[in-house]
Formats: sequence, structure tokens, C-alpha cells
Amino acid sequence: MTAKQLNATVIQLVKKLLANHGDKVVFQGSVYPEHWGVLFYWLIDGKRHDYGFDDEPHEVDEILELMRKELDYEQFTITADKSGEITFETRHIPEEDSWPGLHMRRVSELEEHELGSPIFIPKKDWEERKALAEMPDNERITILLGDELNAHIDGEQGVQLKVDMTDDANPTVKLARLMKDGSINDIELHPLTKAWLIKQSRELRASPPYAKTPWAKMTVNLDNQGEIKMNFEYLD
Repeated sequence: MTAKQLNATVIQLVKKLLANHGDKVVFQGSVYPEHWGVLFYWLIDGKRHDYGFDDEPHEVDEILELMRKELDYEQFTITADKSGEITFETRHIPEEDSWPGLHMRRVSELEEHELGSPIFIPKKDWEERKALAEMPDNERITILLGDELNAHIDGEQGVQLKVDMTDDANPTVKLARLMKDGSINDIELHPLTKAWLIKQSRELRASPPYAKTPWAKMTVNLDNQGEIKMNFEYLD
């Protein structure tokens, strides 16, 4: 399913929800490799109505499942009203620059006076995200890849990431845990995590200093002391 077909299917599901829910429906969501969530409510004469826990119609789950297949953006808001007007807004909000309760905005975009109610972001976290957002792409992505690998060490010797972009249309990515006994154990990746790793690798490959001579294969090793080493192979 193409992105255009996916969006058209989502809009049809939203219209179906509207037929049974008041004057206007609002559907907000966020989709990340390790977590995702939606908020659905409707308005009658301007008054908001929500479903109770686990009472939402099946169309809500269908929409979320469809949106999980779309990784060009991570957050979205869809509205539809009885007049036939439909809006479909999307934003690329990297997970590292997101915050629970903050929708369609990056933490690094906030001003200091916006850190309080209702989202309550500690100043230290805000400062860290602003600093990360201002880094050169290659430095920022290297840190993010290191954080992802570190989450999989699980007390062993280290973690190794291998990315093969020889066939740019069909890249492959493998993650393995380097065990203390010298063996290597492959790590099964969730499809969204795999897609995220490929996306980060593409962005790294397109950033200076790699853009002039893009690499074909990348190996990233992270040891249990936090040291990261990266090796690249180039096409002849």
C-alpha cells in the first residue's frame, strides 16, 4: 500500500466514525518503534465526548494499525466534521525530541516558560533536547544509534549493528549481542525498530562528511564501557 492509498483508507475510516459521532471527530496519534498511542474524541455542540477505557470502536484500532506502517512522520491529527471538511496534519517529531502529552511539537521548539503545566518537562531534559537538536546530523545520529545499541547490551560484552545499503532500494539491518564467551547472538528486531535503524542509517549516509562518498556497508560496535566504533565499506 502506497502512502497515498494508506492516507485515503484512513480518511474513509474517519468518515465512518463521523457518521456515528456528533458534529466533529478528532483523531490524534503518535507512532514510534517501541510505543504508540491514539486519542479519539468527538464534539456535539462544542462539547467534548470520550470513550471509556477499551470501549473505542474497532475503526480506531484499524487507523492506528495503518499509521504504524507509515514512518515518514511520527505524529498526526485528523479531524472531520459534518460539513465535509477534513484535515490531515502530520509532523516529523523524532522520538528523542518528543514528550508525553506534547503533540505536534518538538521539545526543542518550546520556550522555557512553556515547560510547566500541563506537560511538566524538567528544564534539564529540555536543555538536553535543545542541545541534541542543534548538533550536526552525523553527531546526533551517532548518539542516537549508540543509545539504541546500549538498550540491547543486557550485561554482555557489547552490541553490533550491521547495515547493508549496497542495494539502496532494499537495505538490510542486523543487530547482534556480543557475548562474554565470544559468541554472537542475533537480536530479533520489531519491524518498526528495524525501519527506524534503516531510516537513521540513511540520514547518516546523506549527512556530511559521508554524503560526498556514500558508504555501502556500515558496522557499529558498542562495548559495555560505552565506547562506540564505526567502520564503513565503500563500493569500488
